[in-house]
Amino acid sequence: MITSGLSNVNVATAGALEPVKGSKTHFEPLLQSSNDAELLPVARFRMLMDPASLLDGFKPTGRRYTLGARVNGMVSSAFPAGPPAGVTLPPGQLDLKVSAKPLNLIVFADTDMLSDFLWVRSQNFFGQRLTQAFASNGDLVQNSLDNLSGSADLISVRGRASFTRPFERVERLRRRANERFHAKEQELEQQLQATEEKLTALQGKGGGDNAKGNAALILSPAEAQEIERFQQQKLRIRKELRAVRAGLDEDIKGLGTRLKIINIILVPVLFAGIALLLALWRRRTRAPTRARAERAP
Repeated sequence: MITSGLSNVNVATAGALEPVKGSKTHFEPLLQSSNDAELLPVARFRMLMDPASLLDGFKPTGRRYTLGARVNGMVSSAFPAGPPAGVTLPPGQLDLKVSAKPLNLIVFADTDMLSDFLWVRSQNFFGQRLTQAFASNGDLVQNSLDNLSGSADLISVRGRASFTRPFERVERLRRRANERFHAKEQELEQQLQATEEKLTALQGKGGGDNAKGNAALILSPAEAQEIERFQQQKLRIRKELRAVRAGLDEDIKGLGTRLKIINIILVPVLFAGIALLLALWRRRTRAPTRARAERAP
């Protein structure tokens, strides 16, 4: 019931939830990642300047990680031997070893779920600030609070799971092209950095001042040729990047064309052929019966 009717939920730096071994509570996943996921150390996100760098060394584990879950059931006290030292219970309050009622808890492993940049878009309309939701983060939290505020009978109600079939072939093509694009992008960045370092070193070699007081940059023919070579490399790699992007579009468009041919031409032809074969078979089976009927007195 909590996730029923939601379109998409965006998370930023989510963690993963796992049930504790030997726990008597029931752990029910609500949000899960795809199989193309991997846990990364927190240190990778400190001073993160380029999010694309997270793809460096990324290797999917083939495992789905739980980003949000419901935990319910009877829970035991963290202090089975009684209250800790220095804590005195108020008069009339009992020292519970086990909860009096089942626990109903919903946990999301992301603290930024309600940040505006993840699910709402704001704009100024004639002096008024209007917000428009493009994700279902707010609906998810609202559904969770509404569900938890109801009775235990309502909480136990489970909605029918929705089924969506993604375009797996298209996603594989897009993922493969993105991996190639990222590798070429890294190569381009390395070339640009090397070019900038080389230019800085060449500028440092320039000596003397001209009449206007500006530093004169004196480059040898070999150094000028090397700068030209770096520029040609940048142009070549940028062309390769455009070719990778164009290749992605061509693969996806080619797949779409083949599907259209199959659905529009081949499938109708196949059904028409089957219908003709059935008609011929019925005609042949009815012919002997009709001939016997005509010969009968």
